[in-house]
Amino acid sequence: MEDMKLFDKTESSLEFSSSLEGVLEVLISNKYFYEEQINILKEALMSRVSASAIADPTLEPKMMKLMLEGLKENINLSEYVNDGFKFEQVEELYKGIKKGIDVKAYANVEYNHFQMSVIRNAIEMGLNIEPLKNAELSHTQMALICYGIINNLDISKYSNPKISAEKALEVIKSLENKTSLYLVLNEEEIASEYSFYQLQQIRLGMLNRINVWLYKNPNIKLECMKYIRFCLENNIEIDGIKNYDITGDEGEALVKDSALKIAMKKLRDKRRDMKDIDMSNVTIEADKKLCTEYLEMLYSKWEKQNLKVLMNEGKVPNYCRCLD
Repeated sequence: MEDMKLFDKTESSLEFSSSLEGVLEVLISNKYFYEEQINILKEALMSRVSASAIADPTLEPKMMKLMLEGLKENINLSEYVNDGFKFEQVEELYKGIKKGIDVKAYANVEYNHFQMSVIRNAIEMGLNIEPLKNAELSHTQMALICYGIINNLDISKYSNPKISAEKALEVIKSLENKTSLYLVLNEEEIASEYSFYQLQQIRLGMLNRINVWLYKNPNIKLECMKYIRFCLENNIEIDGIKNYDITGDEGEALVKDSALKIAMKKLRDKRRDMKDIDMSNVTIEADKKLCTEYLEMLYSKWEKQNLKVLMNEGKVPNYCRCLD
């Protein structure tokens, strides 16, 4: 067995030992190593792997273990450890090296391990990784760029780090539906002026071919945007919408009142088909309450298509079916 040199931070070196038993004795007697570290060093010696590369008491046991696994496959990870990469980052580099990837493409300490993972997978898929080489992009943003590359989308429309992943997803949906948000908004507006939820309302309005210019204003509250879209999609023009200040509370109340009238009409029109449900106790005031609750539900965290699921779970009254 080759001589193996062990060291710690307090002494220049430990004495050489030419026998396995001697080396183990030195390890066990070295108070600067924890028991878990000593067990890993023992494993290295038993595997006939040079323990000198990992015999550093400042290394975390999991890092020592990873480096040992690398050494068993003739992969030396010491360079990355010495350069300040964290365990999860070194692990991603190790995965790439094992698969024969040129890890220089993502061996950047500024990338977290999630970003490294996306880049590594992109390389494995044969994608162009140049658009991903920006540490300011989150790993989710990187993944969405990969999605765009795979699906031949114009990734330049959302590869700006200032465009959050949620907003990028809205841009992607609009590109896939041939209703690009860039037809009514510019990059700065998308990145900074509108919230993700406001962009969603504009995209859905474009998808349904309504005049989104009537509510394309970042100062209009989200709820107000939702009610305006609801009215326009039902071919009901809101009285005074073109002249009224719909960015304030009074404007929102006006819009919500119009949306409520639509919901009331839907309830009345469809009630005749609800013979299996007892509506005898539903008064006009109950109608109004029902429709108000429906509107609030329709534009809450639940999406419209999930109404039936909620109803089946008992979270929505059965008579809401007439508004489904």
